[in-house]
Amino acid sequence: MEAWPGWLALAAVPLALLLGLWAGVSGYSAWPLLVPLLFVVAGLPIRECVAASMLIDAVNAVAASLTHARQGVLWPRAAFGLAPWVLGPGLLGAVAGVFLLDRASSPLRGVAGWAAVAIGAALVVRAARTGKNPPSRDAAPPAAALRLRWGRAAAAAIGFLMGAIGMGGGFSLALVGMLLWRLPTLVCVGTGLLVTATTLPILLAVHLAFLGVLLPVGPMLLGAAALSALGAVAGARFAESVPDRALGLAVGGCVIAAGAVASAQGLWLGR
Repeated sequence: MEAWPGWLALAAVPLALLLGLWAGVSGYSAWPLLVPLLFVVAGLPIRECVAASMLIDAVNAVAASLTHARQGVLWPRAAFGLAPWVLGPGLLGAVAGVFLLDRASSPLRGVAGWAAVAIGAALVVRAARTGKNPPSRDAAPPAAALRLRWGRAAAAAIGFLMGAIGMGGGFSLALVGMLLWRLPTLVCVGTGLLVTATTLPILLAVHLAFLGVLLPVGPMLLGAAALSALGAVAGARFAESVPDRALGLAVGGCVIAAGAVASAQGLWLGR
């Protein structure tokens, strides 16, 4: 395990809080920002970078989903129904990650962001079209329950990526919910975070226990995880206080920003 650069201590506090807020509001993973930062800029081994990102994502998902659960703004049936479909492929992905992380780390030096920008723009359009009286956040309508089974294939693909490269799936699962279940944004985000909270810690444990991955545990990472969790709680509470249309616009804006950052990373790295 290599020493973390000292300059990271200066960036750890604002970065951790930002990642937590980002997760609490939109369910978005720390991966697109954190892994390239640690891998390329800090020069840490790719497996350490992925493990650190998985820890941050898992902590954020637990903190934010518990916050949403207290207010009843998530769909437990969907979360626990999709979790096995995420976990099984995720375990297969973790095994594949042994080869992907070590033999194909170059593509991880930058994350193509144009797709994220397009998705974010679509979410902004979706939110702009939301009526003044969106569906209640309290319960899932029967039509959404019928569409639940349609999300299993998508959940399996998301789970494989979670296991293979450690990318938290909260936002991806929320996106499935927004497109298939047609539920309020907050319900989809909370549900996606709950799936992540129940599956990602297991996948992280597999990376650590069976794949020989080192988690760079130290005051910096533990402090960053704690601050990120606080940010996730704050982000979740903020999300619960705003109308669904405004939240949808905020989530779309977060995704556009993430895509822009990823694209900038790719250009900076000469891709």
